[in-house]
Amino acid sequence: MSLQIERLSGPLRAEYVSLMRKNPGENEFLQAVYEVFLSLAPLLARRPEFAQWAVPQRLCEPERQIIFRVPWTDDSGQIRVNRGFRVEFNSALGPYKGGLRFHPTVNLSIMKFLGFEQIFMNSLTGLPIGGAKGGSDFDPKGHSDAEVMRFCQSFMTELQRHIGPTTDVPAGDIGVGGREIGYLFGQYRRIRNRYDAGVLTGKGLTWGGSQVRTEATGYVVDEDGIDLDLLRETKEDERGRVSAYAERHGGSARFIADGSIWDVPCDIALPCATQNELGEDGAAALIQHCVRPASSSPPARPPTLVASRRPPSRCSRMRPGTPGPSSTRRSGSRESWTTFTIAV
Repeated sequence: MSLQIERLSGPLRAEYVSLMRKNPGENEFLQAVYEVFLSLAPLLARRPEFAQWAVPQRLCEPERQIIFRVPWTDDSGQIRVNRGFRVEFNSALGPYKGGLRFHPTVNLSIMKFLGFEQIFMNSLTGLPIGGAKGGSDFDPKGHSDAEVMRFCQSFMTELQRHIGPTTDVPAGDIGVGGREIGYLFGQYRRIRNRYDAGVLTGKGLTWGGSQVRTEATGYVVDEDGIDLDLLRETKEDERGRVSAYAERHGGSARFIADGSIWDVPCDIALPCATQNELGEDGAAALIQHCVRPASSSPPARPPTLVASRRPPSRCSRMRPGTPGPSSTRRSGSRESWTTFTIAV
């Protein structure tokens, strides 16, 4: 990753160099800070007292970074050990809020990257919530329901020390859907001996969750429209991959193993599953299709963001959104929103 540090103003440049020394090898986190610092430069030029009060330094240092061991037993009786994370980045506005990600690529840098961005995304909702992110390098794919349950119970045995409805409210993310949230909440309730409905969002519909929130992210190309019942059966019930949906559906449904999904003509693009998933070539393809991307998380590196700001004049603009922060307020009151409620 090559970033032009000289583009940063004096105080911000000095702080960024300091962050590089304190966080070696954390490229994802450093990238996120760099992008925010570029945006903050005009503000600090008008309000130099912010630099004197060390606002950039305080903004970039997490309030807490929790790393813990997660031992669990597989179906053969073998002990496995994974690593768990929770980065509670900023609670200036309210309780920490951010998802849990279970994926082999999870590391401290990515958790800090996402937690840092979560601060700003949550603040734009106008709700009193802070920013955080967490997860583990455990991969639910390929494991039985019993193995996933035992892992989630072990994970929550440690995590429950650090969360609560008025402290930190995790949600789902990649690898953490309604099943995992259910196992996590069950273990939290068992240990704490209390029904804190507001401690997790993304719960099942029968115990405080909301429709739409439980639907998984992903894509498959089907010119005739997606068969939602078959897709839910494939992904949520059978825990299969999207390619299995295309094979079973047949007809116009197709799975793209090579190339890029951004090459497929569309009206709206939502590159918001993982960080940096939209490259410069993908952004150019979307612009060619006359699409304005919308995202609830940082989708691209700076060159791509520059390219995406130059769409044809006939393209419409979209405002990114996320159900997560709003569901925090709903979850605490034990209400269950329907699809109609969310649409309204």
